[in-house]
Amino acid sequence: MPKKSRIIIQTYNINHYILDSIVNNNFEFFYETILQERQISDYPPFGLISKILIMHPSIVKVQDIANKIK
Repeated sequence: MPKKSRIIIQTYNINHYILDSIVNNNFEFFYETILQERQISDYPPFGLISKILIMHPSIVKVQDIANKIK
């Protein structure tokens, strides 16, 4: 028999579908919804996220380098 667990979640939106999915043990709905949102937003695994930090004392040089990367 599975051991009972207790979790505490702090949220601003008590009606969010993620909470509803957790309470109702509907992890398939949660999974499918998250994947759909990630695909629409082009987030992993459907897209890539990267961060490029350009530092130089001259803002003009930083902007020039950033424009070349685009």
